[in-house]
Amino acid sequence: MKFKTKIIISYMSILAAIIFLTAAVIIMSNTSQSDAEFLQSRVSVSLSEAKQLELDIVQIQQSLTDVSASGDTSRFDMAEKYFKDANKLLDRDIERKNKLGKVDLEKQLKVIKVQLQDYYNLGKKMAHEYIDNGRDAGNVWMGKFDPVAEKLSAAIEKQVSMYMEVDESKSLELIGFLGLIKKITFLVSLIIIIILIAMSILITISFTKGVKLVSAYSDKLSENDIRDSLSFKRKDEFGKTALQFKNSFKLLNNLVSGIKTSTDTTANVKDSLAASAEETAATIVNIKNSTASLSEESEKLNK
Repeated sequence: MKFKTKIIISYMSILAAIIFLTAAVIIMSNTSQSDAEFLQSRVSVSLSEAKQLELDIVQIQQSLTDVSASGDTSRFDMAEKYFKDANKLLDRDIERKNKLGKVDLEKQLKVIKVQLQDYYNLGKKMAHEYIDNGRDAGNVWMGKFDPVAEKLSAAIEKQVSMYMEVDESKSLELIGFLGLIKKITFLVSLIIIIILIAMSILITISFTKGVKLVSAYSDKLSENDIRDSLSFKRKDEFGKTALQFKNSFKLLNNLVSGIKTSTDTTANVKDSLAASAEETAATIVNIKNSTASLSEESEKLNK
Protein backbone atom coordinates (compact mmCIF):
# COMPACT_ATOMS: atom_id res chain seq x y z
CA MET A 1 0.00 0.00 0.00
CA LYS A 2 1.33 3.43 -0.92
CA PHE A 3 2.37 5.70 1.91
CA LYS A 4 0.14 8.42 0.48
CA THR A 5 -2.78 5.97 0.47
CA LYS A 6 -2.15 5.16 4.13
CA ILE A 7 -2.37 8.84 5.03
CA ILE A 8 -5.57 9.27 3.00
CA ILE A 9 -7.15 6.22 4.68
CA SER A 10 -6.18 7.59 8.09
CA TYR A 11 -7.81 10.94 7.42
CA MET A 12 -10.87 9.24 5.94
CA SER A 13 -11.20 7.10 9.08
CA ILE A 14 -11.02 10.17 11.28
CA LEU A 15 -13.52 11.98 9.06
CA ALA A 16 -15.89 8.99 9.20
CA ALA A 17 -15.64 8.93 13.00
CA ILE A 18 -16.41 12.66 13.19
CA ILE A 19 -19.39 12.24 10.84
CA PHE A 20 -20.64 9.34 12.98
CA LEU A 21 -20.30 11.42 16.14
CA THR A 22 -22.11 14.36 14.55
CA ALA A 23 -24.93 12.15 13.25
CA ALA A 24 -25.31 10.41 16.61
CA VAL A 25 -25.45 13.73 18.47
CA ILE A 26 -27.98 15.15 15.97
CA ILE A 27 -30.23 12.08 16.23
CA MET A 28 -30.07 12.00 20.01
CA SER A 29 -30.58 15.77 20.20
CA ASN A 30 -33.69 15.46 18.03
CA THR A 31 -34.96 12.72 20.34
CA SER A 32 -34.32 14.82 23.43
CA GLN A 33 -35.97 17.79 21.71
CA SER A 34 -39.03 15.64 20.97
CA ASP A 35 -39.13 14.57 24.62
CA ALA A 36 -38.82 18.19 25.74
CA GLU A 37 -41.61 19.25 23.37
CA PHE A 38 -43.79 16.40 24.64
CA LEU A 39 -43.05 17.46 28.19
CA GLN A 40 -43.88 21.08 27.42
CA SER A 41 -46.89 20.58 25.12
CA ARG A 42 -48.51 17.64 26.88
CA VAL A 43 -47.55 17.05 30.50
CA SER A 44 -46.78 20.63 31.51
CA VAL A 45 -49.95 21.94 29.85
CA SER A 46 -52.07 19.27 31.52
CA LEU A 47 -50.50 20.06 34.88
CA SER A 48 -51.03 23.78 34.44
CA GLU A 49 -54.65 23.33 33.39
CA ALA A 50 -55.31 20.89 36.24
CA LYS A 51 -54.10 23.52 38.70
CA GLN A 52 -56.28 26.11 36.97
CA LEU A 53 -59.19 23.67 37.27
CA GLU A 54 -58.64 23.58 41.02
CA LEU A 55 -58.82 27.37 41.13
CA ASP A 56 -61.98 27.44 39.01
CA ILE A 57 -63.68 24.97 41.35
CA VAL A 58 -62.69 27.09 44.35
CA GLN A 59 -64.14 30.15 42.56
CA ILE A 60 -67.38 28.27 41.83
CA GLN A 61 -67.69 27.35 45.49
CA GLN A 62 -66.85 30.88 46.57
CA SER A 63 -69.42 32.42 44.20
CA LEU A 64 -72.19 30.06 45.29
CA THR A 65 -71.30 30.59 48.93
CA ASP A 66 -71.57 34.36 48.39
CA VAL A 67 -75.02 33.86 46.83
CA SER A 68 -76.09 31.72 49.80
CA ALA A 69 -74.82 34.21 52.34
CA SER A 70 -75.82 37.50 50.71
CA GLY A 71 -78.70 36.54 48.45
CA ASP A 72 -76.95 38.35 45.57
CA THR A 73 -78.13 36.30 42.56
CA SER A 74 -75.73 38.12 40.22
CA ARG A 75 -73.03 35.86 41.61
CA PHE A 76 -74.73 32.94 39.81
CA ASP A 77 -73.34 34.35 36.53
CA MET A 78 -69.85 34.37 37.97
CA ALA A 79 -70.24 30.78 39.16
CA GLU A 80 -71.48 29.74 35.69
CA LYS A 81 -68.49 31.44 34.05
CA TYR A 82 -66.02 29.50 36.20
CA PHE A 83 -68.03 26.31 35.58
CA LYS A 84 -67.77 26.77 31.79
CA ASP A 85 -64.05 27.55 32.04
CA ALA A 86 -63.50 24.40 34.07
CA ASN A 87 -65.42 22.34 31.48
CA LYS A 88 -63.29 23.75 28.66
CA LEU A 89 -60.12 22.80 30.52
CA LEU A 90 -61.42 19.28 31.04
CA ASP A 91 -62.52 18.95 27.39
CA ARG A 92 -59.06 20.01 26.15
CA ASP A 93 -57.34 17.56 28.47
CA ILE A 94 -59.73 14.75 27.46
CA GLU A 95 -58.98 15.47 23.79
CA ARG A 96 -55.21 15.35 24.44
CA LYS A 97 -55.51 12.02 26.21
CA ASN A 98 -57.66 10.69 23.37
CA LYS A 99 -55.03 11.64 20.77
CA LEU A 100 -52.29 10.05 22.85
CA GLY A 101 -54.34 6.87 23.28
CA LYS A 102 -54.38 7.24 27.08
CA VAL A 103 -57.73 5.50 27.57
CA ASP A 104 -57.54 5.18 31.37
CA LEU A 105 -56.66 8.85 31.85
CA GLU A 106 -59.42 9.84 29.45
CA LYS A 107 -61.95 7.86 31.51
CA GLN A 108 -60.75 9.47 34.74
CA LEU A 109 -61.18 12.95 33.26
CA LYS A 110 -64.67 12.10 32.07
CA VAL A 111 -65.55 10.92 35.58
CA ILE A 112 -64.21 14.22 36.96
CA LYS A 113 -66.35 16.07 34.42
CA VAL A 114 -69.48 14.24 35.65
CA GLN A 115 -68.48 15.02 39.25
CA LEU A 116 -68.01 18.67 38.31
CA GLN A 117 -71.52 18.79 36.84
CA ASP A 118 -72.99 17.21 40.01
CA TYR A 119 -70.95 19.61 42.12
CA TYR A 120 -72.21 22.63 40.21
CA ASN A 121 -75.85 21.48 40.24
CA LEU A 122 -75.81 20.77 43.99
CA GLY A 123 -74.09 24.09 44.64
CA LYS A 124 -76.78 26.01 42.76
CA LYS A 125 -79.53 24.02 44.48
CA MET A 126 -77.97 24.79 47.87
CA ALA A 127 -77.78 28.52 47.06
CA HIS A 128 -81.43 28.58 45.90
CA GLU A 129 -82.51 26.79 49.07
CA TYR A 130 -80.73 29.39 51.20
CA ILE A 131 -82.41 32.19 49.24
CA ASP A 132 -85.87 30.66 48.86
CA ASN A 133 -86.35 28.56 52.00
CA GLY A 134 -83.96 29.94 54.56
CA ARG A 135 -80.94 28.84 56.46
CA ASP A 136 -82.24 25.49 57.73
CA ALA A 137 -83.22 24.28 54.25
CA GLY A 138 -79.92 25.54 52.88
CA ASN A 139 -77.95 23.70 55.56
CA VAL A 140 -79.65 20.44 54.54
CA TRP A 141 -78.37 20.86 50.98
CA MET A 142 -75.00 21.98 52.24
CA GLY A 143 -74.74 18.60 53.96
CA LYS A 144 -75.23 17.01 50.53
CA PHE A 145 -72.97 19.50 48.76
CA ASP A 146 -69.89 19.20 51.00
CA PRO A 147 -69.19 15.46 50.35
CA VAL A 148 -69.48 16.01 46.59
CA ALA A 149 -67.15 19.01 46.83
CA GLU A 150 -64.64 17.00 48.85
CA LYS A 151 -64.84 14.09 46.41
CA LEU A 152 -64.30 16.40 43.44
CA SER A 153 -61.40 18.17 45.14
CA ALA A 154 -59.79 14.82 45.95
CA ALA A 155 -60.14 13.70 42.33
CA ILE A 156 -58.60 16.93 41.04
CA GLU A 157 -55.76 16.74 43.57
CA LYS A 158 -55.11 13.15 42.53
CA GLN A 159 -54.99 14.24 38.90
CA VAL A 160 -52.63 17.12 39.70
CA SER A 161 -50.42 14.80 41.76
CA MET A 162 -50.31 12.28 38.91
CA TYR A 163 -49.40 15.00 36.39
CA MET A 164 -46.67 16.23 38.72
CA GLU A 165 -45.25 12.70 39.01
CA VAL A 166 -45.29 12.29 35.23
CA ASP A 167 -43.73 15.72 34.81
CA GLU A 168 -40.99 14.90 37.29
CA SER A 169 -40.45 11.45 35.76
CA LYS A 170 -40.21 12.85 32.23
CA SER A 171 -37.90 15.61 33.40
CA LEU A 172 -35.61 13.08 35.04
CA GLU A 173 -35.69 10.93 31.89
CA LEU A 174 -34.82 13.96 29.80
CA ILE A 175 -31.98 14.91 32.15
CA GLY A 176 -30.71 11.33 32.07
CA PHE A 177 -30.95 11.27 28.29
CA LEU A 178 -28.99 14.50 28.02
CA GLY A 179 -26.41 13.00 30.35
CA LEU A 180 -26.25 9.95 28.08
CA ILE A 181 -25.66 12.21 25.08
CA LYS A 182 -22.77 13.85 26.92
CA LYS A 183 -21.27 10.47 27.79
CA ILE A 184 -21.62 9.18 24.24
CA THR A 185 -20.14 12.40 22.87
CA PHE A 186 -17.23 12.13 25.29
CA LEU A 187 -16.73 8.43 24.49
CA VAL A 188 -16.82 8.91 20.72
CA SER A 189 -14.52 11.94 21.01
CA LEU A 190 -12.12 9.83 23.07
CA ILE A 191 -12.26 7.06 20.45
CA ILE A 192 -11.55 9.60 17.70
CA ILE A 193 -8.59 10.93 19.66
CA ILE A 194 -7.28 7.40 20.23
CA ILE A 195 -7.72 6.59 16.53
CA LEU A 196 -5.96 9.82 15.61
CA ILE A 197 -3.06 9.09 17.97
CA ALA A 198 -2.84 5.46 16.80
CA MET A 199 -2.88 6.51 13.14
CA SER A 200 -0.24 9.17 13.80
CA ILE A 201 1.98 6.63 15.56
CA LEU A 202 1.54 4.04 12.80
CA ILE A 203 2.23 6.59 10.07
CA THR A 204 5.27 7.90 11.95
CA ILE A 205 6.62 4.37 12.46
CA SER A 206 6.00 3.48 8.82
CA PHE A 207 7.64 6.70 7.64
CA THR A 208 10.63 6.21 9.97
CA LYS A 209 11.15 2.62 8.82
CA GLY A 210 10.94 3.73 5.19
CA VAL A 211 13.51 6.47 5.71
CA LYS A 212 15.80 4.03 7.55
CA LEU A 213 15.51 1.50 4.72
CA VAL A 214 16.47 4.04 2.05
CA SER A 215 19.20 5.50 4.30
CA ALA A 216 20.67 2.02 4.80
CA TYR A 217 21.18 1.63 1.05
CA SER A 218 22.60 5.17 0.84
CA ASP A 219 25.04 4.43 3.67
CA LYS A 220 26.19 1.18 2.03
CA LEU A 221 26.74 3.02 -1.23
CA SER A 222 28.72 5.79 0.47
CA GLU A 223 30.93 3.11 2.05
CA ASN A 224 31.49 1.43 -1.37
CA ASP A 225 29.67 -1.61 -0.06
CA ILE A 226 27.49 -2.84 -2.91
CA ARG A 227 26.62 -6.19 -1.38
CA ASP A 228 22.86 -6.66 -1.40
CA SER A 229 22.31 -7.98 2.12
CA LEU A 230 19.08 -6.10 2.97
CA SER A 231 15.61 -7.69 2.75
CA PHE A 232 12.24 -5.91 2.83
CA LYS A 233 8.60 -6.39 1.83
CA ARG A 234 7.44 -2.80 1.51
CA LYS A 235 5.45 -1.87 -1.59
CA ASP A 236 5.03 1.84 -0.97
CA GLU A 237 7.15 4.72 -2.23
CA PHE A 238 9.98 3.83 0.16
CA GLY A 239 9.85 0.22 -0.99
CA LYS A 240 10.06 1.27 -4.63
CA THR A 241 13.06 3.51 -3.90
CA ALA A 242 14.77 0.70 -1.97
CA LEU A 243 14.01 -1.70 -4.85
CA GLN A 244 15.72 0.70 -7.26
CA PHE A 245 18.77 0.70 -4.99
CA LYS A 246 18.60 -3.09 -4.83
CA ASN A 247 18.50 -3.39 -8.64
CA SER A 248 21.35 -0.87 -8.96
CA PHE A 249 23.41 -2.90 -6.51
CA LYS A 250 22.78 -6.03 -8.59
CA LEU A 251 23.92 -4.25 -11.76
CA LEU A 252 27.04 -2.97 -9.99
CA ASN A 253 27.78 -6.41 -8.63
CA ASN A 254 27.44 -7.92 -12.10
CA LEU A 255 29.68 -5.19 -13.54
CA VAL A 256 32.35 -5.72 -10.88
CA SER A 257 32.17 -9.46 -11.38
CA GLY A 258 32.67 -8.97 -15.14
CA ILE A 259 35.61 -6.66 -14.58
CA LYS A 260 37.13 -9.10 -12.12
CA THR A 261 36.72 -11.95 -14.58
CA SER A 262 38.37 -9.87 -17.32
CA THR A 263 41.21 -8.95 -14.99
CA ASP A 264 41.77 -12.58 -14.08
CA THR A 265 41.85 -13.54 -17.76
CA THR A 266 44.35 -10.77 -18.50
CA ALA A 267 46.56 -11.92 -15.63
CA ASN A 268 46.51 -15.47 -16.94
CA VAL A 269 47.51 -14.27 -20.42
CA LYS A 270 50.32 -12.24 -18.89
CA ASP A 271 51.61 -15.23 -16.98
CA SER A 272 51.42 -17.35 -20.12
CA LEU A 273 53.34 -14.75 -22.10
CA ALA A 274 55.99 -14.52 -19.38
CA ALA A 275 56.43 -18.28 -19.40
CA SER A 276 56.72 -18.29 -23.19
CA ALA A 277 59.32 -15.50 -22.99
CA GLU A 278 61.35 -17.48 -20.49
CA GLU A 279 61.19 -20.56 -22.71
CA THR A 280 62.24 -18.46 -25.74
CA ALA A 281 65.18 -17.01 -23.80
CA ALA A 282 66.30 -20.47 -22.78
CA THR A 283 66.01 -21.64 -26.36
CA ILE A 284 68.09 -18.66 -27.50
CA VAL A 285 70.72 -19.49 -24.89
CA ASN A 286 70.77 -23.09 -26.08
CA ILE A 287 71.05 -21.94 -29.66
CA LYS A 288 73.89 -19.59 -28.71
CA ASN A 289 75.67 -22.37 -26.88
CA SER A 290 75.14 -24.68 -29.80
CA THR A 291 76.50 -22.01 -32.16
CA ALA A 292 79.60 -21.55 -30.00
CA SER A 293 80.14 -25.27 -29.93
CA LEU A 294 79.79 -25.43 -33.68
CA SER A 295 82.30 -22.60 -34.05
CA GLU A 296 84.77 -24.46 -31.93
CA GLU A 297 84.24 -27.60 -33.95
CA SER A 298 84.64 -25.62 -37.14
CA GLU A 299 87.92 -24.21 -35.98
CA LYS A 300 89.06 -27.63 -35.06
CA LEU A 301 88.12 -28.90 -38.49
CA ASN A 302 89.90 -25.97 -40.15
CA LYS A 303 93.01 -26.77 -38.30
